[in-house]
Amino acid sequence: MPSVAIGAAGAGHVDAPFFCGDVRLVAEITTFSKDRLGLQTGMRAYAMIKSVMIDRAAG
Repeated sequence: MPSVAIGAAGAGHVDAPFFCGDVRLVAEITTFSKDRLGLQTGMRAYAMIKSVMIDRAAG
């Protein structure tokens, strides 16, 4: 199960990067959802991927 690392808040959302195996994925969630779900850095969580954006510049 992936582990969450909550990033800095800004403009009503936070980045929630997590690893799925060796692959690092980043979910952008609202601060409301983070608070409602009680997400904290290091917590184990499930993620459902609903859409994808590929940033080739990120390498």
